[in-house]
Amino acid sequence: MKALLICNPQVDIVDNCYNGKEVISNINKIKANFVTIIVSQLSFTNDHCSFSDSYKGKKEGESLVKEGHLQLLGPKHCVKGTPGAAFHPDFDQSGTKCIVNAGSAVLLDSRSAFFERFRQKSTGLSDFLYANNITSLYICGFPWRDHVKMTARDSIGMKLTTFLIQEGIGSHELIDFFDLDQLNSIGVKVVSWNL
Repeated sequence: MKALLICNPQVDIVDNCYNGKEVISNINKIKANFVTIIVSQLSFTNDHCSFSDSYKGKKEGESLVKEGHLQLLGPKHCVKGTPGAAFHPDFDQSGTKCIVNAGSAVLLDSRSAFFERFRQKSTGLSDFLYANNITSLYICGFPWRDHVKMTARDSIGMKLTTFLIQEGIGSHELIDFFDLDQLNSIGVKVVSWNL
């Protein structure tokens, strides 16, 4: 069986992607082709380890070593309970079968819908997929480099037939086709959807 996974269609993320509104519109159309729709949602704590203002004197774009791993620091976003963490008002939530929450562990960054960083904690997505006999996963959503790309890698690692829908990817920058080639080389099928 197949499922559609929509990564993080949230206010703080969509509004900061150069193609956010266009991609939300595309995703709303793509959804009509799926019975099983899953949505991942980032839900960070106010003092999350990935926020630059969680550290005195640190700025966005800087990095530090946290728990033995390099941590890139960014702006505060998608904090649980804030308007920015809510689903974007243009996103059609109808038909959603499962919402997967990530980012709740204050010391673990979240770069995938499957795991908190470095596979230290599962989000429960794989359990839902296996329980519902999902073997093919179509992935779209936001943001490309920081979440969608890693989710596709983890999907291959979970032995799922994995598709990446080009028209459904939101990004902070132009998508590097080298990244798509890398994913293709590990088995991710990059597909174009007729909208």
